[in-house]
Amino acid sequence: MVFLIIAIAIISTMTNFAQQIATTHSITNFKPAYFVLPISGLHALLILWLTRQGRVLLAAHFFTGGLNLTLFLALILLSESSNVFFIPYMMLIGIVVIASLDKILASVFYTAVTATAVTIFYIISDQYHAEDITVYLFTLTGVCVTFWLTASDLKNITGSAKRLTREVQNKNDLLQNRAEQLQLSAEISQQTSHSLDLDTLLNNAVKLIRDKFGFYYVSIFLTDKENKKLTLREATGQTGNTLLKNNYQLPIDNSSIVGWVANNQQPYISHNVQQDPIFHDEAALPDTKSELCLPLIARNKSLGVLDIQSHDPQLFQDNSIAIMQIMANQVAVNIDNAQLFSQAESQLNETQTLLDLNTLLTTTLEVGEIYRRAAREFAIKMGAIRCAISSWDNEAERITIQADFVHNAHNNLEDKYIMTYESQNLALLPETQKVLKTHVPKIYYGNDPSQSTD
Repeated sequence: MVFLIIAIAIISTMTNFAQQIATTHSITNFKPAYFVLPISGLHALLILWLTRQGRVLLAAHFFTGGLNLTLFLALILLSESSNVFFIPYMMLIGIVVIASLDKILASVFYTAVTATAVTIFYIISDQYHAEDITVYLFTLTGVCVTFWLTASDLKNITGSAKRLTREVQNKNDLLQNRAEQLQLSAEISQQTSHSLDLDTLLNNAVKLIRDKFGFYYVSIFLTDKENKKLTLREATGQTGNTLLKNNYQLPIDNSSIVGWVANNQQPYISHNVQQDPIFHDEAALPDTKSELCLPLIARNKSLGVLDIQSHDPQLFQDNSIAIMQIMANQVAVNIDNAQLFSQAESQLNETQTLLDLNTLLTTTLEVGEIYRRAAREFAIKMGAIRCAISSWDNEAERITIQADFVHNAHNNLEDKYIMTYESQNLALLPETQKVLKTHVPKIYYGNDPSQSTD
């Protein structure tokens, strides 16, 4: 609507001005240079200033409007000369400029205004005929349509080039992001491999992952021997310490994201935990918005789960899983190495204990002393508060306590000498009888009410 009003105003002004010039003024008495040159200078300065201000489109419109207006005035003032036939064609310059810099619709507007104004001038002027109007309009239309099509193709090509440039830039950003993640993963893997102590390794792993990547909460769960439960072994922050003190556990099933990952041995991303059906809402972590869980697998065996949580929704990206899983795999290898080292160290200690016990027992031939030495050594080496050794009479189905060591009130180990050697009937001790018959050791846990003891 604004363009239409401007067009009407320009055409009306040009037409009235042309009629007044044709009827009241003589070309010899009118000197346009006196005001055209200063105005042209100001017009040029205005266009330069707009261009330097970065308003190129507005400068182009001022250029085109000023150029065409000046050419039209020159056409009117010099209408009696025979050498001005080229002036209407010079108006195509501004139309081409607008088509190149702005939308084609804006160029169509200038074309319509120019064609209308020139046509009106041709009609009211005695110097031109109908064929002049026809030739001009055909030329104007042909040039403009050709350039519009060319400009449209160029803009499409330019748009495609810009789109491809953005895609390449996005790919470069993605590659750079992955390279940074890979570097951080390598640093974490290297630093966590420095220790073979499992507790130290886990503590370093969760803190490094949290600090390097800037996550909200990081924890590591390890599976139990029966592969039925996941026990929290290390976590970050005060919340993690609280959960560790409470011996936090989760079942290995699909009732939680951590359990699902351990059960399926596949990574899992929850972009919005509030909309995730298997998210386990932990009251101690109210700020969790997204979660990434990675399985810890080494030697084709599931060791646990690396749980990473963030207070930013949509933080974790699907294309980052591969790199994060590489880091988790290396952490799993380090955990496996620490566990193997701990097992080897434990076996070595047990072997050394047996060697020491064998040396201790072979230095005496007195049976009672052998019992007492064995009970005392077992109590010390195993850190037990009591150790009793009984002899077994298989035929009589009875056992007799031969030596008993206990800690006194001052936590000192005391030797309780057995003087009566009272025997007990195995029929009254079914659990002990089962161990003797099957030769299979059994561990009793004092806090487990489901286990029956003698």
